[in-house]
Amino acid sequence: MEIYEQTQGRNYILAVDGGGTKTIFLVADCRGNVITRLEAGPLNLNGQKKEAVRDMLLDAAGRLKQRGFEPAHCMQAGIGTAGISNPESAGLLKEIFRSAGFICEINMFGDHETALAAAFPSCEGCILIAGTGSVCMGMMESEGNKKLYRAGGYGHLIDDGGSAYFIGKEILSAAVQSEDCREKKTILTQMIFKKLHLSCVEEMIRWVYDEKRTKNEIAALAVLCGDAAGERDKTACEILDRSADELAKLAKAVLCHMPGKHDLVFSGSVLLKNEHVCRKTQELLLEEFPDIHIKLAKTESAEGTLRLMMKRKAGAK
Repeated sequence: MEIYEQTQGRNYILAVDGGGTKTIFLVADCRGNVITRLEAGPLNLNGQKKEAVRDMLLDAAGRLKQRGFEPAHCMQAGIGTAGISNPESAGLLKEIFRSAGFICEINMFGDHETALAAAFPSCEGCILIAGTGSVCMGMMESEGNKKLYRAGGYGHLIDDGGSAYFIGKEILSAAVQSEDCREKKTILTQMIFKKLHLSCVEEMIRWVYDEKRTKNEIAALAVLCGDAAGERDKTACEILDRSADELAKLAKAVLCHMPGKHDLVFSGSVLLKNEHVCRKTQELLLEEFPDIHIKLAKTESAEGTLRLMMKRKAGAK
């Protein structure tokens, strides 16, 4: 991403990518050239209380103002995040932006849409995302019409297989089952205790069921599984294998609808930072789609938000 010299007092476009752990704000000029980048806390309303999201956005707006970008000078804003299919969540985000002084048009996009647009300039292809949550999305043109295919992404309570939350929950489950001898011993138990500053399973249970506990905190434990697998802990390796299996299922469900479109991008912390899950997922997909071309995401989803906004702007002319 090339960042151009900042010019204060000018009108600008704001592209936002709100994730489960952080939010990226990109300020661009009217031609889509990025001027400045800002990083803030999580935005996803599925895992954050609205007060925390409001505080984060108001703080970010204040930081942008300090850099010379007044909310009133924003010509157009785009927000990419999970859960915007819920009208209440989308309405709340727009309300928060309005309260921060943004009076411009506000476009809403799903996080899977922006990630796909970031990975493919044509906005056609397939992307598998495994961060705090998980989803696979494919877009292709058929007979002059764009067709969208999606699998997963229905939230941590009933879905999100293979995600960081999935791995974190599996780690905690393995710890209690190891403790009462239902399953084999694992070094994951002591790793959890060390990370959370706990001394026993009973304390861990109280930590898990604390009413203030968030899904992001559970997902943050996923990194322990990679560390334990590196120590050849069998339980950790099995958890990562299950994660890869779930992610491969998501991708297969979409790829089977896209003949001749077997270009796939891996995105999200689980696939980009956990070598075991990345490798195993690729192996499983190659078994069914030997011609598949897989690459790792190198472009931030916020750039996908900006690209979608520019395409929409161009189409409106």
